[in-house]
Amino acid sequence: MKAFKKILTLIMFGVLCLNSHCPGHKNVSGLTEEQEATKKLKGTWILESMLVNENAADIDANQTITFASDGTYSINGGLQPPIYSPSGTWRFLEENIEVVKLSGGDSDQIVTDIVFSGGSGTNVTTMVMVAFYDDSKARTNALIDGDVNGTYEMTFNKQ
Repeated sequence: MKAFKKILTLIMFGVLCLNSHCPGHKNVSGLTEEQEATKKLKGTWILESMLVNENAADIDANQTITFASDGTYSINGGLQPPIYSPSGTWRFLEENIEVVKLSGGDSDQIVTDIVFSGGSGTNVTTMVMVAFYDDSKARTNALIDGDVNGTYEMTFNKQ
């Protein structure tokens, strides 16, 4: 009976290890979580809506952000949200696939949360990005009708 319990314990431990979300863990697709998140993120996304401090902000309907698998991004069409440089590099922070650092020009911006939805697997259709911006100069911007400091929640659809 003791041998059976040991074998059962080893089997359960093995199952837990296989289903864990530790760094480098490969999903059913054979990709690590970071590789899978990169596949979801890469491509061109159309800005559909933006909330600043929970208030709707006017946006340019033609604004897009493109993430490339080589770690670069670019924003095209109309005015950029004032918190981002029009182009630069991106990377996941500390193996956390929900936190991205955008670096461009002389500024860095941390996107504190990325949520994908719609579609299946790595073929997602919607992305919500949340970022907090604090500029000690307290710039103003007509898109937001006032202070640019605060929490930005941006919803994008994949092009």
